[in-house]
Amino acid sequence: MNAIKLFINDLNIPGLNFEIGRVGYDSSSDENLTTQAKVVGGAENLGTVGQGANPFTNELVFKDMGGDETQQKLTEEAVRNRLKMMFANVVGSGGRIQWTNIGDGFQIGKGYESILKTGIPIADIMSSQPIIDGKVRNIEDLNNIDKFMPSAQNLGITSEVLQKEFNKNAALLTQAKQMMTASSLPATKEFYGENIDALKTRQLALVPTVSASNDGSGALNVVNANDNKSIVMNQGGEIQSPTNVYSREETAIS
Repeated sequence: MNAIKLFINDLNIPGLNFEIGRVGYDSSSDENLTTQAKVVGGAENLGTVGQGANPFTNELVFKDMGGDETQQKLTEEAVRNRLKMMFANVVGSGGRIQWTNIGDGFQIGKGYESILKTGIPIADIMSSQPIIDGKVRNIEDLNNIDKFMPSAQNLGITSEVLQKEFNKNAALLTQAKQMMTASSLPATKEFYGENIDALKTRQLALVPTVSASNDGSGALNVVNANDNKSIVMNQGGEIQSPTNVYSREETAIS
């Protein structure tokens, strides 16, 4: 099915373009952008990209690009491929993945050109990192996604209704983290920080447990009903995991 969609997309029929989701990191566009940066004397000379002045269209505008016309076209192609890869991860994850350095991010349903910010330095596109379930991760983590974006079912949530709720909360976590990192206003950061804390609590409440105890250290010991993997929840909503599961820094809902 994706092959058919790709074929139709390649025809460039106005108004007919399919969004194809794929979670994973393809480094080819980054390699091409690194080459272009060297040609123009540094990534800071690659220029900017973003939405144009017309609020009713999703059309990328490139400005202040270094190099000759041919080099500028190669840079634009590499940027578009980078954005397509980024957007495919957003679609493929149902919004559980977004990206740093691009303002409010992409809009599912409006294509890879739907970034809402204007004048983004191409250098910032190159250094953009994925936000996965509310945490900024290394881009290579996209190729180990089961570890960093576990399915609700794998966490022991068997109800389809609760699985949908878990996925919805995960996407909201990512959105809140993106908005928090995009803002320079302390009040805005505090607002979204509180949202993140509340969403983490809601996520933890969805994971089934068979036992819970407090050892007096201020932590809550929780055992997953499906696999008996112990999770230790500290005050403040953090999760610590013992050696038989992922570390605290790797836990998706910590």
